Amino acid sequence: MASARVTSYDPENHLYSYVFTYGEGQYAGNGHPLDGTLRVGQQTPTYFDPIAPQDNALIDFRSSGRSTLFGPTWLLGVCAIALVVFPLKLRQRALAATSPLAHPSASI
Repeated sequence: MASARVTSYDPENHLYSYVFTYGEGQYAGNGHPLDGTLRVGQQTPTYFDPIAPQDNALIDFRSSGRSTLFGPTWLLGVCAIALVVFPLKLRQRALAATSPLAHPSASI
């Protein structure tokens, strides 16, 4: 979390623009605060990814529905599906290869 300065407000879209400094860089963002009571020039907390500060928001990522578990959970789900489907496909191919229909020249 860092302190950001509100630079503008778009009342039509209820969108605030802000800037903040992290490390050696200055970053900008646009967003909607939870309470909507900010003024231009006001300091406000901003939340960001320390590895990619350009990914930032005026509300905590965890409260905006962005879960830190989404990536690992998604990957686990894909791997689980692959572990079920791949052996079934291998078994299906093995059965098809041993079927008498697979070798029509070997018929009686």
